[in-house]
Amino acid sequence: MGITVKVSTKPVGDLGPQTARALLAGGKEILAASDVLAPKEPSPRHDEHGVGTGFARVTPTRDGYELTVGYEAFWMRIQAQHPEWHHPNGGTSEFLLTAAVGGEDALWEGVAAAARGVLGR
Repeated sequence: MGITVKVSTKPVGDLGPQTARALLAGGKEILAASDVLAPKEPSPRHDEHGVGTGFARVTPTRDGYELTVGYEAFWMRIQAQHPEWHHPNGGTSEFLLTAAVGGEDALWEGVAAAARGVLGR
């Protein structure tokens, strides 16, 4: 199992599909920011770079939607949990957490923008 960050929200009024699309767009922004911060690998492991295993997906829940952003590669979790490790090719540990915390306002602004767009405001 890789590393993930999850966010749950209820639909904004009757804007279920728009809320889901806004969450997904925000999740993709968080993933892109995380890719920039992630440790850089000089060569792929198991035939893929860690950032190549990144994903953002929205799933419906009983009460709303859940956004999951993460990486499938198991070594990305190990990289994220060791702030004492040095990354000679660039990048840092806690890359996904840093991106998620830094992108939180943009994520919720995206949901609000979707609501405003549907409501014509």
